Amino acid sequence: MNRSRTTSGSNQFSRSQSQQQYLTGELTIQIDNLPHIAAAYGEAAAIIAEDVVHQLVLDIIGALGTVTRLQSGQFHVAGPRIAKQIIYGLLPTVMGHPLKIREDAFHLVISVTGPDFATRPTIASERSPWLGGRQQSRYPAAARTQWIAAYRADMAAAAALFKTLNDDHVDFETRPVRYAGSCDIILYHELCAGIDGHDIGPASPAAEPLRRLGLLRVLEEHVVQRTIDALCAAPDLRLGVNISMESAVLDLWWFNVCERLGSAPSVAERLVFELNGIDRLPATADAIDFMTDIKRYGCQIALDDLGPDHVPVWSAGAFSPDIAK
Repeated sequence: MNRSRTTSGSNQFSRSQSQQQYLTGELTIQIDNLPHIAAAYGEAAAIIAEDVVHQLVLDIIGALGTVTRLQSGQFHVAGPRIAKQIIYGLLPTVMGHPLKIREDAFHLVISVTGPDFATRPTIASERSPWLGGRQQSRYPAAARTQWIAAYRADMAAAAALFKTLNDDHVDFETRPVRYAGSCDIILYHELCAGIDGHDIGPASPAAEPLRRLGLLRVLEEHVVQRTIDALCAAPDLRLGVNISMESAVLDLWWFNVCERLGSAPSVAERLVFELNGIDRLPATADAIDFMTDIKRYGCQIALDDLGPDHVPVWSAGAFSPDIAK
């Protein structure tokens, strides 16, 4: 499975750059979890999944370009403005909705690579070290059975959550974030997503199956879009939205969000990105670049869970946040 990541010499979606370069040229589309699907649901399911993605790419691209099947789970796409078609069509359609084969339902994980950009592969390959043909014989049958059961359980949890999301049955509530020096001063309100009173944010137990499967970004992008919708509807509102360190990289997943923020500065200046998970992941160059570029749109950056019981305050210096919580 190809896990290389191509980067350009500068931030991918800087406002000083033209986004046109990301709308033309050539792309490689990869089904990152195809070996996982084959192992957990059978080779026939993986073949059907590959055929479905191939047909969907053909339908999305249409006469704009050409689609060529490469090695297992890979497709080469060429043509003008194809990246935008893939962003608005393939990624949310495939990753946010299940593929149903008889009694099984599972989600596919897609990454896209171009000459100057890539989406970050998010599959936790360490959960399945025996995937890969000949290596399977090195691992006991009991270990494979246990992994399959865990993978299918995670996928069932993800499918249930995304069904609730797609049926618009997720509850959104706002919680005030107050200034430490005076509880009377509200800096902004955090928009929190939940189901039946249970939080489904990136730090919640409900998000862990999505994180393990590589699907967390689908949920986070949806919540960010809903937050922008709320800001557009209420000009006096100031909202924060929580995203994970795994998502803090400016790639194609954020293209639509960046377009909306760039076209509505009055909305961007009222949006706070709360970065969660710096206690688990280091201050990567991707994350620092993400925050730098997001701030160029006018947004603010907040870091979650700082303090002696969580993340040391001194370790947040590399991020240069506007707000520390």
